[in-house]
This record gives sequence, C-alpha cells and structure tokens, in this order.
Amino acid sequence: KNPLVPVMTLTKEYSFHVDQDLGTVTTGYIGETSQVEIVLVGSDNELSHEQLLGAAVVVRGGVGKGRLRFEEMVGPTGEVSFELPSGDYSVLVIPLVVSGLAIAEQFITVNKEESSNIHEVHLEPLSSISGWVLAPDGSAVSDAVITAYLTDIADFQYQNMTSSRHYETKTDGDGYYELALDPGLHTLVTEPPMWSGLPKKIEQGIHVMRTPEQRTIIIDEPIVIQGTVRKQFDTPKPELGPGGTLDTKEDTIKIEVFFEGQSDFSYAADWVDDDGHFTLVLPNL
Repeated sequence: KNPLVPVMTLTKEYSFHVDQDLGTVTTGYIGETSQVEIVLVGSDNELSHEQLLGAAVVVRGGVGKGRLRFEEMVGPTGEVSFELPSGDYSVLVIPLVVSGLAIAEQFITVNKEESSNIHEVHLEPLSSISGWVLAPDGSAVSDAVITAYLTDIADFQYQNMTSSRHYETKTDGDGYYELALDPGLHTLVTEPPMWSGLPKKIEQGIHVMRTPEQRTIIIDEPIVIQGTVRKQFDTPKPELGPGGTLDTKEDTIKIEVFFEGQSDFSYAADWVDDDGHFTLVLPNL
C-alpha cells in the first residue's frame, strides 16, 4: 500500500501437501525502479481522445524466477507511466472495440542507467474481412449474424484479456457482409436466421491478416433432430403449504449440442416446450 512501490504479482511454483504449513512465502528482490512512459501514437494521424478512452496497457516481464504484471488505463493524452525495475517487458495495448484500433504488442527494455525511458507504441486501424454467406444450393443468405471471437494474437496467447473481445455484423439482402476486427486468430460463428432452416457454422483458427481480405462462407446442409425430455420423480413430491405451487414445466430446460471436446461454442440449442419437445438443426459435417 506504499504509493512509492508499484503493485506487483510474482509467481513461483510450490509443492505442498494437505495441512502442510508453507511458512513464509518470499518473493525475489525487486531492486530499484525507473519511471517508464508508454506513449500511444497512430500509424498515419494523431489519435483522438475518444479513440484512447478506456484503452488498457498491460506490461509483463520477468525478474529472476518471478513474473511482474502491471496494468493501467490510458489517460486523455495517450500516455501512461509505470515504475519498473530493469528488465525486458512485453507491452500489450488493448483499445476498446468501438475505437476502431487493433490490439498492439511491443517489446521494450528498461535500463535504470538510461536518462529517459520513453517508449512509443504504434496503433494500427482494425483489419477487415468481407464476402458473402451462401446456402448449400448457392443462394444468398440474408440476415445472417456473423460474430468473430479473438482467440490469439500472432504467436502470443492472451485468452484472459481478450476472451470477451468480439465483433458482430449481419448480412444484407444479397448475403454480403463486412466485418472489422483485430489481426490474429479468430473463431468465426455464422448463424443464419431461424426462418431459413439452415444450421450454424463454426470455423476455428481463422487467421486474419493486416490487409483486408475476402471470405465466402458456405453453410452446410442441415440435419434436423427432434426429441422429447421427460422428467421422472425418484422421490416423493414435496408437500407445499397453502397457496404453494410446484413448477414442473419442461420449458425451463435448454438442450445444447457441442462437438466432443469443444465446449466453447454450441452448434445448436433449443428450449424445451410445454410438452417436452425440442428441435435442433445441426450441420451435416
């Protein structure tokens, strides 16, 4: 809680048994720190206050066998400062989706002997993909919702910090779509409208480059699965007081289908109706 000491997290590995007293857990020696300024600059023009608002800067690096992690929100000037010990660090800048700026990463070296530790991080506009969504017979699919979920940035994985970063758009009357998103690996989920009778399409490991590209999405043939859910009371129904009710409606049950070993995205889902019936439209893979 000393304001002159930065908030740090150091990670070590310990082996211990149940009920074993760990004693005193020690960290590595941090040493002297230097003030480091991170300045965000645009690729072609000056960044506006609206673009920088809400952006997070995450600095990570190693000190001995420990790891340091710092996080700060960007100020209105596009600058943020840290107190860092000497070492090599990764600087990850995560702008808000609405800013139109892509996530950027840069590596820096902090040396306490340097008179100035100012580092610029260049932010690029979002990349884009566009194309058409087509049914199995080649006809256009209008009103299809396309969502891209960021999973990896280049060779570095930041699932904890970017798992909620996603982009969404909808096809027009000709089945055409345009989607702005970060360069990197994405999972692309295309969901045709319910009235089309077409299944959801999930494409993982889609690598988006920094240059715009076209991508046509062809929906798979549908397979319709119908079923019934029945409840069975193995124990007597509870006794209820005056005016009490017991809700046994099946419409509170949701049926979802996943590929084995993949639980991030469901391929189909339906709520059970009052009679216990459900219908699932799956891709014929």
